[in-house]
Amino acid sequence: MAREPKDEAAPTVEELTSQIAELQAEIAALSADLKEKGAEFAAGLKVRGEHVAGEAKARAQHAFADAETAMRQNPATAMAVAAGVGFLVGLLLNRR
Repeated sequence: MAREPKDEAAPTVEELTSQIAELQAEIAALSADLKEKGAEFAAGLKVRGEHVAGEAKARAQHAFADAETAMRQNPATAMAVAAGVGFLVGLLLNRR
C-alpha cells in the first residue's frame, strides 16, 4: 500500500495552539463588550422605568385629587356611586 503524500498546508500543533489562544482572546473581548453593552442597556431601562413610575405616581395623585374634589363638591352623588359600587361588588362576591 502506498502512503499518501504529506500535506504541507496542514497546520502544526503550535499553529493550532496559537489560533486557539487568539480565538479565546477574541471571545473574552467579545464577552466583555457584551457585558458592558448589557450593563448600559440595563441602566437605560432603569432610568426609563423610574421616569415612567414617576409619571404614573403623578397621574395617580392627580386623579385622587380630582376624585376628592368631586366628592367634596357633590357628596350626595359620591355616596350614591359608592353605594352602587358596593352593591355590584356584593353581587359579584355572592355569586361564587
